[in-house]
Amino acid sequence: MLGMLVAAEPAGAQSQLPPELYSISSGMVTAHFGGEKPEGDFPLKYGVTHLWFTFAGDDQTYVFPPDDFDALHWQLESVFSPDGRYTLLLVNNAPYHVVATTRLKAYLTGAKPDYVVDGLRINSIGGVQEKAKWTSAQSFEFSFGCCASEQIMKFDIEQDKLECLRQREFTDLTKGAWKSCNRPQSPEAREGPAADD
Repeated sequence: MLGMLVAAEPAGAQSQLPPELYSISSGMVTAHFGGEKPEGDFPLKYGVTHLWFTFAGDDQTYVFPPDDFDALHWQLESVFSPDGRYTLLLVNNAPYHVVATTRLKAYLTGAKPDYVVDGLRINSIGGVQEKAKWTSAQSFEFSFGCCASEQIMKFDIEQDKLECLRQREFTDLTKGAWKSCNRPQSPEAREGPAADD
């Protein structure tokens, strides 16, 4: 799903949203993660069910669709790049959408993302993308796993490049050693920057 139609809600309508568990801001934009605090020692993301954004000077609340949101595969603190220029959103379990933060409101109301990053373009077997972590203001790494294998991939925005850094095989009992991927990127390894419709 490249474009999303999301109705903005007045700030007073937040009563329909669950209690906020965690928030992180970048400039004039704040990401709010809500849900129910998990019991025991479970990480906070186990209780997160919703994500919404607020913008300074705007009374609306912009909700990232719940049917596209699974916090278990997120690193909540990685939603914004270190310099705040980009917002990183995981749609279902794949792909990642990278959106210039200055365009985030437009994206949340139906515009296309700037980049669609899908490990499936390198690995022909479908999988789950998770654990994205910014390694610089222009690049992030993430895990792509399926069928007893895991790959660590890196997307570089400035170079517009997706690559596999390392991979390993594993079973329920053991995880194998990491090995280099050393595979060239296919021309279809990324989409973007995309123009708005």
